[in-house]
Formats: sequence, C-alpha cells, structure tokens
Amino acid sequence: FSSVSKIEKAIVRDLELSDGTVITCTEGHLLRRDDDSFSELRALSIGDDVDGVTVRNIGEPRVEAVYDLHDVAETHSYLTNGVTSHN
Repeated sequence: FSSVSKIEKAIVRDLELSDGTVITCTEGHLLRRDDDSFSELRALSIGDDVDGVTVRNIGEPRVEAVYDLHDVAETHSYLTNGVTSHN
C-alpha cells in the first residue's frame, strides 16, 4: 500500500470468529467469503462463513478511530488477523 490515513470517528463492531479470532472493523469493511466473493460486515450474520471460519458473534456498534490503507497493490486484498480483507 502507498499510505495510511486515520479516520478519527468511525462506527465499528467486533467480529468474533469460530477460531477465536476477533476483528474490529467498520460496517463497510469487506471480508472474503468462502465462495471468494467479498461482503461488507453489515451484510454478515451469525453462522456465515468468512475465509474458512464461521461468524460466531457480531458486537454492538461503537465509535473509535480506524486506519484506512490506500493503493493496496494488485488484488487490493490484505490479511486482517488471518482473514482476507479487500480495499
């Protein structure tokens, strides 16, 4: 990626997966599904599969600072705690 920008106030949720991984991300964050498509966090439900693991819980929304990657090379994808995210 070429740069990172900080967004001071964004609505985030904790996405808890069946392997114990917890990813804090915005509701518009794109996560790879098992069929290689990408879905926003807001479109996921408990029991859905992302990158080979199952969504166990989606936390309540809260506001905190987040960071956005710019110009992610080639596939525009990167790993977030072992789960493929899309930029």
